[in-house]
Amino acid sequence: MAMPPRPSALGLAAVALGSLGWLVGETAGVLQVQQVALVFVLQGVVLAVIGRAAAMVIAFPLFYLYFGVPFGTFLIPPLQDVTAAFVVRALHLIGMPVHIDGIFIHIPTGSFEVAEACAGLRFLITSVALGVIFAYEFYTQLWRRLLFIALSIIVPVIANGFRATGIVLLAHYSDY
Repeated sequence: MAMPPRPSALGLAAVALGSLGWLVGETAGVLQVQQVALVFVLQGVVLAVIGRAAAMVIAFPLFYLYFGVPFGTFLIPPLQDVTAAFVVRALHLIGMPVHIDGIFIHIPTGSFEVAEACAGLRFLITSVALGVIFAYEFYTQLWRRLLFIALSIIVPVIANGFRATGIVLLAHYSDY
C-alpha cells in the first residue's frame, strides 16, 4: 500500500517473451519449458500491473514460484550413484562384505538395487525448497543464506544414504 502501482511496459515485454517461450515448449512438446514460461508470464503480468519498484518488494515470492515447476529428473542417476557409494562405504565401515556393480549392491544375504524412487530426489527438492524459504526469512547476510541453502542440499543426500544403509541392514538382519 505504501508503494503505489506504476504499470510497466517492461512487464508487457516479459509477457510476450514468456508467451513465446510457452509456444516453443508447446511446439517442441516439452512440458517443463511451458511451465517455466508460464511462471515467467505470471511474473511479467505482475510487473506490468504494479511496476518495477513494487515488484521488487515481492521479488522473492515471485521467483519462488519456480519451485512449483517439477524439475530434477536429470539428478536421479547421480543421486543413485551417490547413495550406492554411501551404502557401500557404510557397510565396509561396519565390516560387512559388500560388492557394488553400478547401482546394484551385493551382500552375502542378498542383492539390492538403488532404484529411482530411492535416489532421494523428492526429499532433496523438498529440503531445498524449505531451505530457501528459511534462509530468506531468517538470515540477512548473503553468505549465511547461501550456507544454509548448501546445507539443505548436503544434509538430505547424507540422510538418504543413512536411510538406504538402514534398509540394507534391516533386510540383512531380519528374515525378510
